[in-house]
This record gives sequence, structure tokens and C-alpha cells, in this order.
Amino acid sequence: MPRVSDLVLWPQVARVRKAMRRGPMRGSRISAGAPVYLTAALEYLTAEVLELAGHVAHDLRRGRISPRHISLAVRTDPELDRLFAAVVLPAAGVVPHIQPELLAAGRRGGAGGGGKTGKEGKEATGK
Repeated sequence: MPRVSDLVLWPQVARVRKAMRRGPMRGSRISAGAPVYLTAALEYLTAEVLELAGHVAHDLRRGRISPRHISLAVRTDPELDRLFAAVVLPAAGVVPHIQPELLAAGRRGGAGGGGKTGKEGKEATGK
């Protein structure tokens, strides 16, 4: 097992260890490798989310990653979507989605969406 000083992980291992001791694991014993492993997992998840959000920002021709790009990246990836299922990102909006049934109903009725408008609609309703 490598020493903590040899690792170059983004969230510092000492901070993660301190958070583990103060958090829900208070009073229990923590092995020397647990904060290192957790730090590596956090770094991997951060890199994965930022990479996908960077691709979304590039596709939308933006130079910066916004909360909207992070939300779109997370919601389009099935594994991350399951992990972030209960997470609400402020200022991120919703993922655009139209039910297939609604699209099929619009095609049957023609360009107007299937309903009568104008004089035809008034005559049909009796008003």
C-alpha cells in the first residue's frame, strides 16, 4: 500500500480521514487505507462527471461548464443517473423529453396538432 504522502489525489486524504472521523463513523476505527480508497473514488467520480459535462458544453459550443451541462451529462449517463437519482442541481433545469405518445398524436392530426382552430373549432363546439 502506498504512503499517503506519495499520492497526488485531489481531495486531500487527510481531510477525507478527518471527515470520516467526524461524520457517521464517529467512534469507530478507520483503517489507514479507507480514506485513501474513498479519496480515489471521489476523484474518479469528479473526473467522470467533469469529462461528460465538458463534452456537453463543447457540443453546445460553450467555453465553460455550467450546472445545466453537469445536469445533462449526469442524466444522459445511466450509471451516473442512478447514482444522482435523489440529487437536485440548482439552476440546472430539466432534461428535455417528449413522450412518444404525444409525438404520435401530433402526427395523426396533421401540422396543427390534431385540433380544430378558428371558425371550424367554434362551429364544432357550438359557440
